[in-house]
Order: sequence, then structure tokens, then C-alpha cells
Amino acid sequence: HKTKSRGKARLQRGSMPGIHDAPGKTREITEYVLRVKPRAYFMDVPGITPPPYYFEERPEAWYGFGATNLTPLLKGGAHDVEMHKKFCHYVLHCANRDGIFQYVDKFHMDGPTNDVDDV
Repeated sequence: HKTKSRGKARLQRGSMPGIHDAPGKTREITEYVLRVKPRAYFMDVPGITPPPYYFEERPEAWYGFGATNLTPLLKGGAHDVEMHKKFCHYVLHCANRDGIFQYVDKFHMDGPTNDVDDV
């Protein structure tokens, strides 16, 4: 079961969204908050991926889907180095925004960076 909170659904402990083994059950996009910190969502979408307007309204979602390999890439996109670099830039931005700096020690860096070429 879910409870609504500012346009998003929040899962209650021990509950799960309904799952149906039949097409056409999901009529609208519903985001479920899985955890608050760090923030994680589950997104139930009609079809396999969100419709194009979803990414037009939320461009950061496209980068998030791409960084987690959930966005079908256009023909040749799997080998598009610049596109993958943009996904990496988004992940680095999110890590810095959320204060997740473990990459600094992992890659023996002097400090955080905003440049994916430094990592």
C-alpha cells in the first residue's frame, strides 16, 4: 500500500506496490519513495520506460536512467563516448551534491572534483 505525500507515493513498512502480470494495468507514472536517506525511488510506469514527456519535464531523470543503464540507447548509442561521459558527469554531480566523497580515497585524489576526467 502507499500513502500520498506531495505527489509521490511513500511505501509503508511491509507493503509493496501492486504487481500484475498483464499489460495495461498501470495508467500513470507513480513514484514510490523506498528510503529517505540517501533518497531512492521505485518508479512504476505504463510500458517499459517512461514516456518521452517525462524526460522533457525532468531532464535529470534521463541522466539517472542512463547512468543506471535503464534508458534504451539509440542505434550506435552504446558506443557514444560523449553520452556515457554525460552520464558519468551526472553521477559525479549527484555524489558531490549528496556529500558522498568515497571516490576521493578510492582513486587517490587530493579532494572532490566536478570534472569526470579527473576521476
